[in-house]
Amino acid sequence: MDAWHDVFVVLGTTAAALVGLVFVAVSVGVTLKQPRKGLGEFTGQTVINFTLTLVACVVTLSPAGLSLSGGVLLIPSVYGLSYALWFWRQMHLIEGYEPVKTDWLFYGLLPVVDYMLLIVAALSLIVFADVAIVYMLAAVLLLLVVLCIRNSYDLTIWASMQ
Repeated sequence: MDAWHDVFVVLGTTAAALVGLVFVAVSVGVTLKQPRKGLGEFTGQTVINFTLTLVACVVTLSPAGLSLSGGVLLIPSVYGLSYALWFWRQMHLIEGYEPVKTDWLFYGLLPVVDYMLLIVAALSLIVFADVAIVYMLAAVLLLLVVLCIRNSYDLTIWASMQ
């Protein structure tokens, strides 16, 4: 697991820094213009994803061992999946917002798939306790970070257009 230390440090640090930037971008955007309907919901989903990535990296870096880390990792994974499913369902209920295909993909489907894969990785760590599973875990967390970066960019562009 020592070989993976830097990978999870970079992923966790990236998630922590970018969640801070999301807060800054939203607070600046809200003070400059009238906030757009749905901004809070979409920002909330992005912040949750960044935060759960950070938590997953911290859990993975803990000295508890792979099986215990996998067990602890199930908690944010199940929460993330539940939130992603809830948000996907709520997207069409946001007043004044008309969902587009890319939003359904990047805010709806891909987070659900990513958290399902994270649950599989956590269960695999519990059952197999093999370092080979860490490849999957790192890939899933990287996908979540890239997804959040894309969504943060989308939110910034969307919020600035009035």
